[in-house]
Amino acid sequence: MSLSRANHFYAYSAALFAVFVWGAFPTLIKSALQFASVEELLTMRFLVSCILFLFVFPHVFTKIQQIPFIPCAIFIITVVVVFYSQTYALNQMPASWYVAVFTFVPIVFMVIYRQPLSILGLIGSAIAILGMLLFFMSMSHETKINFWHIILLVFSMLAWVGYSLMAKQLHPYLQDRELVALTSLVGLLSSLAIWAIHGFHTQPIPLPGLGLCALSGIILPLALVTYSFSLRFKPLFAVFSQYLEPVIGLIVAALFLGERMQFLQYTAALIIIIGTVLVGIATREMGVSV
Repeated sequence: MSLSRANHFYAYSAALFAVFVWGAFPTLIKSALQFASVEELLTMRFLVSCILFLFVFPHVFTKIQQIPFIPCAIFIITVVVVFYSQTYALNQMPASWYVAVFTFVPIVFMVIYRQPLSILGLIGSAIAILGMLLFFMSMSHETKINFWHIILLVFSMLAWVGYSLMAKQLHPYLQDRELVALTSLVGLLSSLAIWAIHGFHTQPIPLPGLGLCALSGIILPLALVTYSFSLRFKPLFAVFSQYLEPVIGLIVAALFLGERMQFLQYTAALIIIIGTVLVGIATREMGVSV
């Protein structure tokens, strides 16, 4: 797809905004989970998202009839799976492990698509992967984690890959905001269903907790819209820019949770940034489309 210079800039900026939000996502969600259950958080989050996209739903209900049944059904399943498993895993595990496991997303994409890269792109990919490995080395001191929680986290990561793949399948039928509106509606209905299965148990949520839940319902849909936009026009960079998530995640954790990065993590952060920049340059030169 041929893009103007301005559209190149918008696509790259959209991807980086989404990655910044994904990096801050674990800290935001874990903070909200201090006040609310998984089911309460998801329900409030998607309720706020649906309110934001109320004006979009008439278009969604019209266009969804044109989407083939199987891709639409798979997309809905991935929405149900990915957001509940993500949030539940974050409720059970340190944010650092969440960020580290989700760094595998670009690698899974590369395997699925067998995406060819230029020499510069290969060098950038190798550098970014090296940075990711250094992050894993820096986390070797972490508290032992339940094996099944690790499995759930890996499953959640694969579900996110599935969501991204199916989002691209629906791009010919839905605009980015319509896609996220559909995501929000499915998320709300599935959250209510899961909450009902658990008996609609509630607990008093203080104002800061309500604020965090509402904030997640505002920021995360915006990130999904920008991610969908970048996935539409600059898919390879949208995927590989996710290597920046560990960097952003640790910075946000340091600012809001009082965590501090080690020297090895600073080194890995610099390496990841260099690798991601090289991949971005390579994808711009190639004009590739995943």
